[in-house]
Amino acid sequence: MVVSVGSGTAEPLTSKGIATIRGEGEMWTQSLKLTNLNGIKWTCEGESNHKKGKSVIHVDIQEMQ
Repeated sequence: MVVSVGSGTAEPLTSKGIATIRGEGEMWTQSLKLTNLNGIKWTCEGESNHKKGKSVIHVDIQEMQ
């Protein structure tokens, strides 16, 4: 299991009921096989269609420096 904590914002709904979403955070795991993910930062952006009840979010995972 991977746990991720972050925060973000959404723009006000358009006339079509769509909001643009942006966020960022970090992920952590206790899995020995996935320890390389601990502390990795991510960003996301996408759209939430409130009329259809669907959201599409794209997540980018950044390499550790």
